[in-house]
Amino acid sequence: MGNTKHISNIMDEELYQEQILDHYRHPRHKKVMEGATCKAQGNNPMCGDELTVFIDIVGDTNDVIGGTKGGKRNKNRVNQLTFTGHGCAISQAAASLVIESLQGKTIEVIKKLQDKEVLGLLGIPITATRMKCALLIYKTLQQGVKKYESENKGSKNANTQKQTKTKIKVGKN
Repeated sequence: MGNTKHISNIMDEELYQEQILDHYRHPRHKKVMEGATCKAQGNNPMCGDELTVFIDIVGDTNDVIGGTKGGKRNKNRVNQLTFTGHGCAISQAAASLVIESLQGKTIEVIKKLQDKEVLGLLGIPITATRMKCALLIYKTLQQGVKKYESENKGSKNANTQKQTKTKIKVGKN
């Protein structure tokens, strides 16, 4: 029985490795977005990974999705989320996986995203030396959202605000 579990774990890890390579070779939502509401840049100077995240946010808290009856409030929903960049397979696949998973979500969902969720999307053990690569997308998104919120406090419509830009570096803490 124990051997069967070990074989199953190896097969799962191989599937995740294939998924990482697929997202690295064929990244989803990898493109520049003109007119994005928010733009954040991050890099990992230790290995040269670089990411730029573009977030298009629509609606204010008074907009209603699905009509006036029974519709739910649109609280700064992500209309589109894209990225550009270059780096190792882990950083680029993590960016593709995370960006794909957050399409159509709210800023609140992005804010509540945890690093362990990013690692879970990758599905394989990440060594300490590769951790900053894997979490670059997480850190870049979090910094972008923080800056967006600080520059748009009290705004009734986020789309009328100027584009938010922030740069972060991921390196030795």
